[in-house]
Amino acid sequence: RDDFGVGRRAAEILLRHGKKRIALITPSARNRGMSLRVAGFRDCLESAGFPSEHFFMFEGNSKDFAGGHLAVTSLLASGARPDAIYLVNDLMTAGALDCLSRSGISVPDDVELLSYGNTDAPSLVPSVTSFDPRAGELACACIESLFAEIRRETAPGRYFCFPARCLWRDSCPRTPQDEQFD
Repeated sequence: RDDFGVGRRAAEILLRHGKKRIALITPSARNRGMSLRVAGFRDCLESAGFPSEHFFMFEGNSKDFAGGHLAVTSLLASGARPDAIYLVNDLMTAGALDCLSRSGISVPDDVELLSYGNTDAPSLVPSVTSFDPRAGELACACIESLFAEIRRETAPGRYFCFPARCLWRDSCPRTPQDEQFD
């Protein structure tokens, strides 16, 4: 997976949408993929000259509903009012949406929301625009490669990279300028 690239793409989308106050939500304990998505997101904002005082990063204490709720509660308690939020983990998204709704903040009218993982994203309200890591396709390619190696049809050590697809949904609607980047 190109986790760094996914982080960059998420930031590029929000910048193309004209967002001026952007928040990044992440669990405090991050795996390598999450850390790379954070790094890519920050790298894109810095490269674009995005003002650091308009970038907010908040952590939840877990990678689930409670962690997303805590991170967004902390974000709002700080006085920050983002117009966009990127969550590096779909499992936190339901908690983030719940907190925003209880605070009277409408998604996507007041704040656009993007996530990564495509786990519960389609079933949430509103449905969440999410990057799909294409894990099933990657698993199939790895199994096919393994069988090819067993049959000695290919050299060992093949590398697979399936770029994550952005699945556009209600929380961050696709715009005409997004079409050229899909």
